[in-house]
Formats: sequence, C-alpha cells, structure tokens
Amino acid sequence: MVIVPRKNDVLLGKGTAINTHCGNKHFRATVELQKPQFQQSKRADKRKIAESIINEIQKLGGRFLMEDPNSKSGAHKGDGNNMNYGSGVNNPVRANHASPDDFVSDPFILEKVWVRVEREKVLGKVMHRLRDKKVSVGQKHQLIEQDNNLEMHPPDTKSPARNLALPNKVETVDETRKAPQSEYGKAGPQTKVESRNQQYYKTDHVTSQTRSTLESLTDVPFPVGIQSILQPVSKRISTMESITGAPIKVGIQTILQPVGNHDMPMMENLTGAPAPTASHAIVPVSIQYWIRSAVGLSISSDDYLKGAVNLSWLLTKHLMQLIAASEITLLDISIEKVIIFVDPPLTMQSPSSLPIKAVQFQPSVRSFLSMAQHAQSASSLHSPRAACAALGGILLEIFSKGRSSSPETSSGTNNTLDTTQYNQQAIMPPAQRRKLAVPMAGSISAMANSILLEVGMPISICRLVCDLLDAINEPCPGSALTSMEEVLWGLTQMKDDPEHFLFDCLCPQKALDDTCLFHGIDRDYLFGREKELAILMNAKKNISSHVQRVYAEDPLNIGERSNAPFGQEIRYLCEAAFLSGYAGSGKSSLLQPLICACNQEGWFVVSCKFDKQIEPIKSVSKGFDDFFGTWATDIIQGRSNLDPAMVESFHQVRQSISSTIAEEGLCQLCEIMPNLGRAFPGIATATNGHSQDQRTSSIDKVGSAVKRRTHLFHVLFKAICSVGRPVLITYDDIQWASSMESWLKEFIVNYTDLPCATQKEARHQGLLSVGTFRSNEVGENQGIIETIASVEQSKSARVTRLVIGELAQDDIGKLISRKLCLPMRYTRDLARLIFSKTRGNPFFVKQFLKSIIENRMLEFSVNSRRWTWTCDVIDKQMISDGVAQLMTTRFIQLPHHLMQTVTIVSCFGSQVDNSTIDLLNIGHQLLPFNMQDALELAIKEGILEKADTIYQFTHDLIKQTVYESILTADQQLLHKTIGTILLRSAADNPTTHLIAVDQINIYCKGAILSPEERSQYAEINATAAKFSIAGSTFEQARSYISIGMKMLGSNHWEDQYTLSLKLYEMSASISCIKGDIGAMASCLNETIANAKSFEDSLTSSSLLAKLLASSSKCGEAMGNCLLILSTLGEDFPQDVTLPMVLNELSVIQTTLANITVEQVKLIPRMTEKSKLYAMQFLSMLCSYSIIAKPMLVPILSCRMVRLTIENGVCDDSIVGLATAGYGLFSFTDDTQLGYRIAKVCDALIEESPNRHALRSRLCRELDCTLKGMVEPQHSLLYILPDRYNSAMLTGDVASAMICRLAFCTQSFYAGQNLISLSRTFLACIKESVKYQQINVLHIAILDLRACIHLTGRSEDGVGLKSYEELGKSTNNTILWRHFMSQLNNHAFYRNWKEVMELSEKYKPSKHNRRLVTVRVFYEGIASLNLARQTRELKWRRVGEEALEKMMKWEKVSTWNFENVAKLLQAELHYLNGDLTSADVAYKASIESAHAHKHLQYEAFAYELYGIFCVENRMIDKGHKQLQMALDKYKLWGAIKKANEIQLLMDMDRSTYHTCQESSK
Repeated sequence: MVIVPRKNDVLLGKGTAINTHCGNKHFRATVELQKPQFQQSKRADKRKIAESIINEIQKLGGRFLMEDPNSKSGAHKGDGNNMNYGSGVNNPVRANHASPDDFVSDPFILEKVWVRVEREKVLGKVMHRLRDKKVSVGQKHQLIEQDNNLEMHPPDTKSPARNLALPNKVETVDETRKAPQSEYGKAGPQTKVESRNQQYYKTDHVTSQTRSTLESLTDVPFPVGIQSILQPVSKRISTMESITGAPIKVGIQTILQPVGNHDMPMMENLTGAPAPTASHAIVPVSIQYWIRSAVGLSISSDDYLKGAVNLSWLLTKHLMQLIAASEITLLDISIEKVIIFVDPPLTMQSPSSLPIKAVQFQPSVRSFLSMAQHAQSASSLHSPRAACAALGGILLEIFSKGRSSSPETSSGTNNTLDTTQYNQQAIMPPAQRRKLAVPMAGSISAMANSILLEVGMPISICRLVCDLLDAINEPCPGSALTSMEEVLWGLTQMKDDPEHFLFDCLCPQKALDDTCLFHGIDRDYLFGREKELAILMNAKKNISSHVQRVYAEDPLNIGERSNAPFGQEIRYLCEAAFLSGYAGSGKSSLLQPLICACNQEGWFVVSCKFDKQIEPIKSVSKGFDDFFGTWATDIIQGRSNLDPAMVESFHQVRQSISSTIAEEGLCQLCEIMPNLGRAFPGIATATNGHSQDQRTSSIDKVGSAVKRRTHLFHVLFKAICSVGRPVLITYDDIQWASSMESWLKEFIVNYTDLPCATQKEARHQGLLSVGTFRSNEVGENQGIIETIASVEQSKSARVTRLVIGELAQDDIGKLISRKLCLPMRYTRDLARLIFSKTRGNPFFVKQFLKSIIENRMLEFSVNSRRWTWTCDVIDKQMISDGVAQLMTTRFIQLPHHLMQTVTIVSCFGSQVDNSTIDLLNIGHQLLPFNMQDALELAIKEGILEKADTIYQFTHDLIKQTVYESILTADQQLLHKTIGTILLRSAADNPTTHLIAVDQINIYCKGAILSPEERSQYAEINATAAKFSIAGSTFEQARSYISIGMKMLGSNHWEDQYTLSLKLYEMSASISCIKGDIGAMASCLNETIANAKSFEDSLTSSSLLAKLLASSSKCGEAMGNCLLILSTLGEDFPQDVTLPMVLNELSVIQTTLANITVEQVKLIPRMTEKSKLYAMQFLSMLCSYSIIAKPMLVPILSCRMVRLTIENGVCDDSIVGLATAGYGLFSFTDDTQLGYRIAKVCDALIEESPNRHALRSRLCRELDCTLKGMVEPQHSLLYILPDRYNSAMLTGDVASAMICRLAFCTQSFYAGQNLISLSRTFLACIKESVKYQQINVLHIAILDLRACIHLTGRSEDGVGLKSYEELGKSTNNTILWRHFMSQLNNHAFYRNWKEVMELSEKYKPSKHNRRLVTVRVFYEGIASLNLARQTRELKWRRVGEEALEKMMKWEKVSTWNFENVAKLLQAELHYLNGDLTSADVAYKASIESAHAHKHLQYEAFAYELYGIFCVENRMIDKGHKQLQMALDKYKLWGAIKKANEIQLLMDMDRSTYHTCQESSK
C-alpha cells in the first residue's frame, strides 16, 4: 500500500522541506522540552523518556517514516506532480480514513517513496536527539521562520492595534541570512534555505496580477513569504468557484480557504445560520477595509456603533472558542490576523445591517516550541490578561474608526499611540512586569480614551476599551477587564439592549426610570433563576409537543374529535410544578415569564392568586373571571390582531359550556364571575332579571351544593382544556388556600376522570399546573404538603418540586449591573455590600436600592453619565430586622394622605376593587379627601398596581408592612368603621354586604360587644351566609354561620327564634355538604327539638332522611318519611301484597292509557304547601323504596299521580309519572305503556327549570329501564354521560354515581372492549369511595370481577372484595348483581349445570328488571344444552319458556333481542334434531349480532355454531366458526375466553385425527 506522509508524521532525512515539515517541528519541540529531564535522569530512566516521546507522537496519529532506499523518487507517481488515486485501498484517503487536509501537499515530499521505520531504530534516533546539546538546523529554520513572520509586516509605531500583541524581534538569527528589501517589505530567507513551496509560489504561480487581487481583497501587502499562510490545495479551487459563481485565479483559493467545505461547520457555529452555498457568495475582507467602507458611506454614528458592537461581539465569541481549544497564540491576536466574511457587494446601507457572516483569526505557522512551553507554564503568552489586552487593541482600532493608527487626529495634533514598550510588557511574565512598573500602559489607556471621545464614542465603549488595555498593568486596576467571559457579557448587553447599555444617558430621570424600581414594568431578567426557569420552560415544551403531536395525528376539526363515550381512555399529559421558598425570594416572578411565553404560543392561561384575607374560592373565581374577561373583551371589541385560530378555540369553549351547563348553572356562575356573562350576554341578562328569592337555593338540595359548585368549575376547566389548546393554570401563594387543597388535587388528578360533557369534546389534553407557596408558613402536616404528596402518588401528573433559595452574590451583581446599566466590574463592591445587608433576598435587594436612592446615597451623575455611590456611606445604612425596618421608615416618609390611603387598602388584603373605594369616598365619610388621587400616586411610587378595576399591592410584604404599621387598637376600629360605612351602602348587593361583614368580623375578634351589637352582627352574618350559599362559597358560609351562632344569646331559641332556626338549618346543611355527619345530626336534633311548629321541622326532617339514606340506612329513612307523610295526611299500609299492587296499577293503567304532554300541561300548578311537602317526601320515599322495598313503589307512584290530578302539577309530579311507568313494566310487563309514559316525562323534563335534577334523579327509571327496553342499548352509552353531568351540575352525587355505574354496566352488556372497560370500572370504584357510595362501590366490584374473569388479567394491587364477601350482604340489590355476575361467568364458559343450579338458588322476584332479559337468555341457552345432553323434559320446558319470552321482547326491540332470540331458536332446532333449521338460525343470529353491534353475542353465537358443526362431523367448518369466535373474543378483550377456545380447537383436532387413525 502506498504511504503518503501526513502532517503529524516524523520524516527521517535531510533537507529544508523535511526540516520544516509540521511533524518534524512538533517532534523537535517535544524533544527540547524533555532534554533537561533526560540529561538529569539516570541511565535506566532515559530509555523510558525516549519511549514516552514516541508514544506521544503516535497518539496524535503520527508515524516515523523514511525514504525507501530500494525505490527511486517518483516511482509511485502517475504523471508529473499530480497523483491520481482510484477507489479502493490504494486510495490513501480511504485507506487511512483521513481528511485530504491531513496529508502533506509539498511536492518535494510527495515525489519520494516512504516506508515505516522500525521502533528500535526510531528509539535510537530519539535518544541521539535527546543527547544533542547543539542548536539543530531545524531549530535554526524555525527561528528564521519566526523572523520572517515579523519582517512580513514591519512594526508600525503608529498602530497599537496592529502591534499590541506582537513579540519583539528574535535576535538569535544571523542577520547575514536576511534577504534584501523588496517592494513588499523585507523578504524571507535566501533562496538556498527556502522550501519547495516558496519556490513554487515565486517562480510559477504568484504573478503580479494575483498579488494585486489578494492585496485588494485583504488590505494586507502580499509578501513573498506569505506561503506560511497560503497553502496550495488544488481541490479548493473548484469549491470556491462553485461558491462565488466565477472563476478564481490560481493561488487566490488559498486566502479564501476559511470558507471552504472544511470550515463550513465553523462558520455555521459562529453565525447561527447555514454556511453559504453556490447561490450565496461571501467575500473575506480585513478590518481596515470594513472600517473604510463604513466610514466612506453616509451613515449615522449610531448605525456605525451598532455594527461595530456586533463585529466586536463576534470577534470575542470566536476568540473565546479558539482559546478554549488552545488553537491560538498571543502572536495571532492582532488586527492583521482577523478576516471578516461579508456578503458582496460591499456597498452596504449601514454597518448595523451589514451582513457579517463570520469572523476568523487567520493564524500563522505556530511555534511548536512556544506552544509546548505554554502547556507547562501558566504565565505564558496565553495568560487571560494578555489576551484581553490584545483584544483591546483590536477593539480600539474598530471603535476609533481607524484613527488610532492615523498620524493626525481630529484636533490636528499628533496623538498616535507608541506601544512598543507596551507590547514588550504584554509578553513579559507578571513578576517581571511588576519589577519594571512602567507606567506606559496607563498612558496608552488614557490616550485611547481621548481618541474614542474625540470620534464621538459613548462612555460605555470608552470604558470597555480602556479597561481591556488596563488588563496588562501592574498592579492591575480593579476595573480592568481580565476575563473574556465578562467582555462577552458586556458586549452582549450592548448588542441586545443598546438604549440602556450602549448609548449615553444624560437625563437623571430617565436613568431612574430605567431602574424600574419605583414604577413601570420591570424588565429584569431573572438572575440566578436560570435552572428553575429552564425546568418550567421544559415542562411547557413537553405539554406543547404533546398537544401538537396529538393534533397532527388527528387533523380534523378539534370540536369533532371526541364522539366516543367517556369510558374510553383519554390521552392527556399533565405536568405539575410546586415552587417553595421564603417571602420575597421571587417565586411569583418566575411565573411571569412562563405566563408570557404561554400567551405568545397560543395557550389558554388561568392565573389564581390567593390572599390571607380573601376567601380562596373567590381567588379561584377571579382567575376564571379574568380569563373570560380578557377574551370576551377582545372579541367584543373586534381587535384585528387576534389569532383567528385562538378566537375559534374560545368560541368552541363557549359552545362546550353552553351545551353542558344549563341556564341555571350559568346564572350561578355569572354571579361569582361577572365576566363570564360577557361571553354569554343572554345569560347575563337573564341573571339580572331574576331576584335572589326566585332562584333555586342550593340549600334545598342538601349535600349537593358543594358538589354542584365543584362540578361547575370542573366543567369550565374541562371546557377550556378540551379544544386542543394547551392550558396553564397557576396558583400563587397557595399557603393561604387552606380550604382549597382538595380543589388543587381535583384539578390536577381527577379532572381527567370526569365523563365527557358533550359528544364534541376533545379527547386530547395538555395541562401545566404551577403552584407557589411560602415554605416557612407551611408545616409538614398541613394540607398543601399532603396535596402535593397525593398528586405524586396518583401518578396522574409528572410532579416537580423546586426550592427557590436566596440569590448568590454573583447573581445580585448581575441584577444591580442591569438596574444601574453598568458593567459588573463597576458594581462588584456595591453588590457585595448589598448581599451582606439583604442576605440575597431579591425583594429586599430592590427595597434596599430604593432606600439608598431616596436617601441620595446612590445618585446619577450627569458629568460621569453613570450612577455614583460611596460604599462606606451606604454601609452605615443598617438593617435591624431584614428589610422590615427599612421599609417601615420609607413608608413613614411618604405624604400623609398617601400613607392613609394605602393603610385603608391594606385592611382589605392584597387587593381592593375600585367600586369599594368609590363607596368609601361618598361624602368623605372615612377620609376628608378623594382617595382616588392618592391611589394614582401610590401607583407611581410603586406601592400599588392597577389591573382593570382592581388595585393591588406590588408585593405581599409591602402590604404586610403597611398593615403592621397600624396600632392593634386602631386596626380594630378602622375595620369596624369601614364595615359600617359599606354596610349602609350595601342595600341588597351581596358583594358589598360580604365585604362589610368581613370587616366587622375582624373587629369582633378582639372586641367586647354589647347585646345589641351581638344581635345585629348575628343577623348580618346570617344574611352573609345566605348570600354565600347562593354563590356556592360554602366554606365562607360555614364561617359566617359559626360566627352568627356564637353571637346568639343564651336564651336564643326564645328571644331569637327565627334567626336561630335559620342559622341551625343552614349549619346542618353545610355540615352535610362538608361531610361532618356528627355536627349535622346535632344541629338537626336541636332544631327538631326546639321547632315551634310542624312546618318549621319539615326542612330538618327532610335533611335527616337524606342523612340516613346516604349512610345506607334506607329502612330508617323510609320510616322517617312515612311518619312525616302520615302527619301530612298521606297514610300507607305497612304490609303491601302483590294483589294490592296489581289493583293500583290497573287503575293507573286505565288513567294513563292515552296520556299526552298537552294533557299534563293543562293541569294547574300545585300551590297548597302541605301537598307540596307531601309530594317532596313521596319523591324521596320512591327513591329509597326501589332499593329497600320495591313492592311499595307502585303504591307510592299511584298516590303521586292521584295528588297531581287532584291538586295540581309540580316538579315532583314528573317523578310520580316516571315511577308509575317503571311500576307498570316491573309488575304488569306493559312495556309499551311504560315507554309512552317515559317519552311524556322526557318532554316535561326538558321544559322544567329543574331539568338537570330531574334527568339524573330519574335515570334509573326512565333511561335504564323503560327506554332501555325499547331503544337500542348502545344509545344509552351516549345518554348516560349527560345524565351524570346533570347530576353533578345539581350536586346530586348519589344520582351521579348511579348514572356512572349504569354506564359501566350497559357498556359491558353492549359488548364494549373489556380491557378499556376495566379501567372505567376502576375509575367508578375510585369515585364511589371518594363520595362514600357503598352500594355503587360493591356493584362496580362485582361487574369488574366479571370483566377480569373474561380477560384473565391479574387483580393484584386493586384490593377488590371477593365474591364470597359480597355474597354475604343483606342488600337485595347487591345480592341480585352478585347473582348476575356469577351467572355471566358460568354462561360464557358453557358451565350449563352451574348456570341452572345458580338460577334455582336465586329465585326470580315478583318484579322485572332490565337485566332480567339477560338472565332469561342465559337460563334458556343452558337449559336447552342440558336438555340435549340429559334428555330431561324439565330443561326443555325452561328453554321453550325462555324462547317465548325472548320472542315477545323481540317484538318490542329487534335491535336488542333479535340476535339472542335467533340463537335460542337454533339451540331448540338442534335439540329437536332439525339440523338444517338450526344451521340457518345460527347464521341468522350471527348476522343479527353483527348488524346490531353486539360483539359479545356475535362471538358467543360463532362459538356455539362451531361446536354444533364439530359435533355433527363438519370439522373444518366447525373450526372455521371457532376461529371466528376466537377472533371476536379477542376483539372484545376476552383474552382468557379466547385461549379457552384455542384449547378446544386443539383438542378437537387431536380427537379427530385419533378417530381417523383408528378408523383406518
């Protein structure tokens, strides 16, 4: 294989080309470094040193090569100097896996044939070199080359930018070896020591035309020795011609080398943009050319300055990369080595828009000896200070517009900078510089400052350049720039924010405004919070990516994406972050950039901020209210800048809300969220048209109001989440939301478990929830900590906990630097002082800055054009207790009327509405001046800020300081005065009344009240509780009730009876709502015991009945209701018989035979109170009787129908009609009349104002039974979610859970996927545990066990009760479902005998249920199979009776019952031996099940048909049917059942083959 030398190879031989070879120079430098150690080492260690040198060369890919003594030069060449390699191993590039640039291009070396040198021979050569103490020829050539580089550009004493980093001329070379002076400067070595490259350029290629072209492009003279920079690579020519689009003269490609393919990645890294292509040419120019081009154009100084800053930023960034990679020496940091790549033509409009693509330092051939020395010496030419000083010289040339090298300045005096001594200092070690103590550098810095000021540069540029030049001074000034990172930081600030950090400020007021300390929007970057902000932004990115990905998978209309029932799994992603820290640590500030980013990216954002003095529910309401207010306002005003897609999404939110929440619910929401009414103008009008007494009170639905309110908020939130937009919800200061922990958990964890509100609700959601709290005010055992832990355990959200600590001193330095618009090196001492005073608290830092500005310790100097201070003076500004004392002192110094106003505002908490201030301003009852004027001044002072009509403190600590500045006694009196004034102005305004009561209750906590005051305050608290209940703020209502009851006198049942009755009934209701059963029972017992009339006790009696029913004591609840009804004149027999039931139903059957909606509407309204109470208790009793005593249901419903006909209609009349239809189906099997009554009830419900309550209350009777028998069973899967929502909207959790369980059960018998359905059952179980619905829980467990029995999935970790445990229940409903679950298991596994044994054990009841049809089918199939197996007549009779019933039901609903009827017919034909009819019936059953989407019965029919074929020796046909059954069972999710079919098929094949073999 041909060996082509590479740059890192060491070539053995003689001659200039070999001695100047890169690898040889590196080798010699390495040897020179090891010589001292080698000469001092023992003989045994010298060999190890030599071997280490060889290993180091080999690690770099170097080889030791020598010319092949057996081959002549050029033996491997093709023609002339051109080497043409084909593909394969002979190609050195491919064979060595190296880049073409790694190979040597010197023709003198390439013409030789090279071979590897044996290691022992190499070792001898290295040992010989280490012993040599003379200066080698290679060293001489290396020193000569250094001298040539210096002579290429003679020292120019007029340009410090050119010579700042150049070392002194090396004096060790014999001057006689220098060539004579040429027109381009001093030439390189004489011809006899020149390399072949030099001859190549001089003799053949470097023509005068090429030189002039290069000089015009680079603005640098083209000397003969430039071959050290220009490398002849022929392949560059075609590359550059394709980039520039024009032929390139021979030789020019070498100067354009940086833009070749090899360096395109470098350019992309520098510019952040793709490297130029053939259609986008770039041209390299020098800095001098760039400056002349810019100065020669008619551009403004500001434009030039911005362009120069951009260029300086690129230079610094590139220089930092080179220094970090050790790819540059101090010799290379000079103006001559800088190349700028720009877009032609060079007649740019302005440097600020100059398309600078990249900058690059073009290094000369490096001295390997000096580089190697640098690796061992920290005080080498690479010291950061020397590099900064060299960079300062370059920037001086740029910003002085080239005048630093000009002999004449604008003043006409000779002001050039002679930097010869300065350059000498730059390369000296620090110790030598300190000994010399030459003040020349300081004078250069001063002269540079003078030149920059003369050309009009701002102070910021003068400071930057001069501080860079001062870096080399000894001693180094504190303001000197000695770090490239700090240089880049300063240039970045100038580049990104020139108004504040680049241009001079001459106005003290503008400088003060720029600090944003007193007013205005703070533009601060969050220093020291980069990690935390990155975590939050990453969470946002995850949510956005998820929503966008899902949206891409389903590009249909967002509102149409979810027509699936809620049992199917919803894909969503939820991220939750909780930020904890001390007050003032900047938790809330971290939310702002996140909110801004989400708004910009088209998120829906809901922001809630809690306050210690404000009810938490109001904070949540305000968050939603602000969301709807923002969007409603923008859309109403028709702003043109709105994103049409966002507008459409908001309209979809409105549609989802309006289709889910009835007018009653919207009215209730509009009361606590007025802006919601702007999104629904019609609802807002309706709300205003109703009085408080006309609305349905939530207290009338005990146990429902809090769930209703909760569900309303969930519906709102789910509507916002369901339109394909990612959602951000923030909770700020949740330590004050003591009653909201469960809400926070609900929003994060449980909202995805809610059934879909509509059929058009999106299934794909993305939620980011972020909460903040003060860690020092939340104990380990408090609710918020438990909430976070429960969210983590639920695994419904990815939870991140962030602890926001104090800022580090460096971060404070950056903050102060940005506030004062000064470089950090100037604010370092001040930052250190402030850090020690404030302990790194960001809020305290800003308050401290405000204080020293107000005390004139920090002032803006117009002369210096910067902020000035004295640290010693500021240090005397002591802080005794954090910043509290400082803030208090500051507020005391405010104008008196301003201090009084903000004191009033602090009494309301962190915020107050403008309307409240207006009420206090009426007649100047509180203060003798208009507080609105003082509020505007408070905004200017930065104490308050205004959002819409809300005034709020800019920080909680400000509010706390203001409030605590009031004496305790004065605080109480002030609260009382405010409350009294507002109470007089409240009239019937609930909002004002509640605010007034809150103020008075604060006063009452520590005051001694008179009896008159106690009675008055008890009354206003009762009214406040009423308003709160109406607004569903139940925790607040409970507080008002508790305070009101404490205000009552000792003999209050006599002296304050009406008020006492009101408070105790409300207390019982709220206790029930909150689940405090003990408190509820206590209140009810006392109320009933002290009630002065029967009517006064009715409300408590109804509450008591509901309490007993919710505790699974339906018998006691029924007894309580029957007792009340007896008192109301409605008696019922204790023992109800079937003839009695049938007699009542026959009367009703005749009465309702032709009932229509119009007939019911003609009946007048019921007005008699006793009858209304009777209907109410009868309705409750019907609900309890269905579970505990079904025989009583027809009697109760008939009585309700009779009362309606005789006394008038009411909402409970609809319950009576529906229950009557249910009774007709259950006891007379009159399905048609029952269905007719159900349709009438449906129409009446839709016209009722309480339609949601009635829908959910009658779901079992109407939907699951009467309509479920006639209408397609699958239609229930779309009705029941609406019924669930209706129940939750009314807060009727019991009915909601019945609806949810009904959905799960109907999904099972409708053939929905069992695996997905199992998850739905688990969600139902979880919710039933949450709401303590024990009956629902046990039934859901039984149905889930039926799913598990078919799927075969493990129930580990679920914790379900066993069949045996549930079979011991005394509840008839649970026992019935227990029987059906086991019956289902045995039937699908063809355990016919067990089916009939179980059926005989559990005798049919006297009334029908919807699931009776399933029982009849299972019993019929089992009995017909047993009849065929045993030939017993009893089984035939049971089967024939089942078929008769099923055919009767088939006439009622073909969809629901045809397939099972056909299957029973097939089994009967098979029993009778009519195989042909049986075959036809099996096929008909399969077709019907498939057409009507009964997947489970389709699989069952295939299975029985397959067994029929196998048993009748149609093996192949039978196996085909069994395979179809197997596939259908798998599709259903019954994996265990499918495996059983597979075993059956395998067994049949084995048996069949065995029979075939025996027959042969």
